[in-house]
Amino acid sequence: METRATRSHTIHWQDIGAERNAISGTSARDYLEAMRRREIPPPPFAAALGLSLDEVGDGRVVFTLEPQEFMQNGLGILHGGVAATVFDTAVGCACLTVLPPGKAAVTMDLNLRYFKPLSAASGKIRCEGVIINAGRTTVTSEGRLYDGKGRLCGHATATLAIIDPPSQR
Repeated sequence: METRATRSHTIHWQDIGAERNAISGTSARDYLEAMRRREIPPPPFAAALGLSLDEVGDGRVVFTLEPQEFMQNGLGILHGGVAATVFDTAVGCACLTVLPPGKAAVTMDLNLRYFKPLSAASGKIRCEGVIINAGRTTVTSEGRLYDGKGRLCGHATATLAIIDPPSQR
């Protein structure tokens, strides 16, 4: 019988409630900028994955992630759900950069196409989210996912609904 190595992954995150309340009334872009500058912690899911917000602009964001072994599926490649989470985060946050204060956006649909598999050996992956169209009630954006060598590994499009944040409902 083969002996298998046991590995563990510990997750640490900070409560973001106080920071979120402290900047309530500011724009979502200002919130993202504060997160990029590490003045406020990322949401717990981003901390759990090691997802990092590296760039914020008008209608554009860039997130990076270093794929880890625990993120791989049984085939030894990055689980599609992890990549989908990176896509959803990038396309959603791109939308947030153009919203007025007091508004948020939630994903209505997310369409993905994977071109190349990713793994822990792929190097730091980069996902750029960009707005395609911003309307009164919805925003459409796209994402492009690159491996550590700069090769395009996936593409996504999404439509998000513009809403009042849950705390304001």
